[in-house]
Amino acid sequence: GDFGNTIAAELGFGEQEGHPKSFIICGGGVDAGMNKKNETIFFEPVSSSKQELSPETMKKFSMIHSRPGRNGPTPLGSWRYWLETTGWPEPNSGRPLDTTIAPGLGDLPGIPVFYCGSVNHANEAFGKQFFMSLSRVPKVAYAHSVGDVAIRTTGQEDSPYHAPSLQENIDFARAIFGDVEAALDESGKKADKSEERAALKGRVAFGFALGPQVEAPLNIQTTVLMGPKASFWPFYLKKSDDTSQTASYDDHNVILAGRKRYPLRPLTSLPQNPTDNPEVETRISFLPAGSEFKGQIRFHNLHPVELGALLWALTFGKPGDKYRHGMGRAKAFGYGILKCDASLSARPNLGGEAVTDSQEFMDKFANYMEEQMSGTGYSHRWESSPAVAALLKMADPLEGERLKSKLAYMALTHHEYMKDNETPLPSDYVKKDDYKAMSK
Repeated sequence: GDFGNTIAAELGFGEQEGHPKSFIICGGGVDAGMNKKNETIFFEPVSSSKQELSPETMKKFSMIHSRPGRNGPTPLGSWRYWLETTGWPEPNSGRPLDTTIAPGLGDLPGIPVFYCGSVNHANEAFGKQFFMSLSRVPKVAYAHSVGDVAIRTTGQEDSPYHAPSLQENIDFARAIFGDVEAALDESGKKADKSEERAALKGRVAFGFALGPQVEAPLNIQTTVLMGPKASFWPFYLKKSDDTSQTASYDDHNVILAGRKRYPLRPLTSLPQNPTDNPEVETRISFLPAGSEFKGQIRFHNLHPVELGALLWALTFGKPGDKYRHGMGRAKAFGYGILKCDASLSARPNLGGEAVTDSQEFMDKFANYMEEQMSGTGYSHRWESSPAVAALLKMADPLEGERLKSKLAYMALTHHEYMKDNETPLPSDYVKKDDYKAMSK
């Protein structure tokens, strides 16, 4: 046929050397009953119309079509296929993928893409007035990244968001359990032995907790359990000027909604599969109520305040009280509630009798936190601060019983409704003005 000035003739017949003048991208899935029925013909690019894309633009394009990770983005779908086919490295990490060049495709002039907008302004307007995609429907990045939202939430607008380095103030978790972040270079690879790249050794080791011998066969249930998705903003984002309202990554006043935790609640039935699609189903079984696990936590060279922090995290500062942890699958449906009892046997580094009083160290930790809070001019005491109060309420099964009518887990069909109507999540654990109060 005649497509402008290009004639396609004798397609599929004879042999020619070199790369094809045009090729077809198929929608696929017609035989499987899918709706993708269209095909697209791409012709060899004209040299006079080429526009060089900057490395920064390609990094943004790759991020949209990749899954983020500690070692850099992992290309997905068609983007991964084309990188493997051409042998090009991933733009952000600079690492090549396992090259499996398809027969006859190794000498293509480039990767076929759809675009809209002015090519001449591709670099400065990418994601705004210029869009590029591997399909007819382009993926468009949000106006703000997770890092942008973190900057706004923590008040670091004067610099790009970054995790504190070992030379800066670090929290109890990194100090106690160690840190290797600084030992990695920008691509996630192990750095050289330069003194500027140090790792912090952990001083706490958790052993296996051994459970009971289960004699009766476990009851296996089939259900659908959804995984967390940071892109579902009604769960994770709020407006900074009205924290009772949700916001998307496109809002200029968006902040993180808080820390994610499943409130303890009474047992409820697991959701059934609304689509009859076995690929989304999970087979799961639960141990009987009252099952006990026993294990050891070994530590070395902990400061008394650090030891108190570890014990407080296990017992919520009140051993034997009503507070519980949640562990394992289906926590949103009331499973995995457990109580942690900790007995202490600590020997001072300088010698002496073993110490067994856990409360002594938890009090040191609580006093330290109170001192730190008072030094900032914060009006609340640490143990009555909104963050700690919310944690204790969510760890209290009695609170879950009181609020069980508001803790129903969202059905699959409700997700689009929440996005379309910007419906906020119920917030009986943290008051509306708590974020503003903690920011003073």
